[in-house]
Amino acid sequence: MDITKLASKLTVDVIAEAAFGCDSKSFVEETSKFEEMAAKFLSPMTFFLMLKFIAVLMAPKIGELMDLHFFSKESNEFFSGLIKSSMKHRKEHDIKGNDFLQLMMDVRDGQIKKDNDSELNELEKDAQLKNVDDKANFDDDSIIAQLLLFFLAGFDTTKSFMLFALYNLALNPHVQDRLLKEILNTMDDDGNLSYESVNGMEYLEKFTNGEKNINLDALTSC
Repeated sequence: MDITKLASKLTVDVIAEAAFGCDSKSFVEETSKFEEMAAKFLSPMTFFLMLKFIAVLMAPKIGELMDLHFFSKESNEFFSGLIKSSMKHRKEHDIKGNDFLQLMMDVRDGQIKKDNDSELNELEKDAQLKNVDDKANFDDDSIIAQLLLFFLAGFDTTKSFMLFALYNLALNPHVQDRLLKEILNTMDDDGNLSYESVNGMEYLEKFTNGEKNINLDALTSC
């Protein structure tokens, strides 16, 4: 089993669901369209990309005239189109999603306000933008930027952390067993986990924080 590929697919699938509210089909197809565009969007930094970045940063007008893009134009158009079509579909059919996109749409529409913290669940509080005062400050382009930043910042960090966590669990079966027991005991009758229940897992938090008192061989040997 290629664990790196598995971690990459899982990360793409989770971000697609949590941020964009869509199915990436990463576990259905060998390389789904979402994965293909994600790979282009997250392509490694090259000398040519660095030159484009400097040009766009130092001379944005020239970069615009030359149609320079720091990220792949194809992937940027794909994700922008995906987000816009999803927002349009939700608005036309009065659909409320349970994802980051919906939270951003609620912020834009003034449905999440700073003075209503007591009425928000923990996920909404974590996602709330404290500096948004009115609709004029947060339009559709801002939503697209927030989601792409979510993807950009979350992919490599999540995948790398997952691989390191799996490596440590493989070396420490006693930690793996205890962690699995906590997860199973936290699941509801349907085998689901909520945002709040995951936050309440004390041993999982100790493991993810790398606390030494859980005796991780890989960490203590570094």
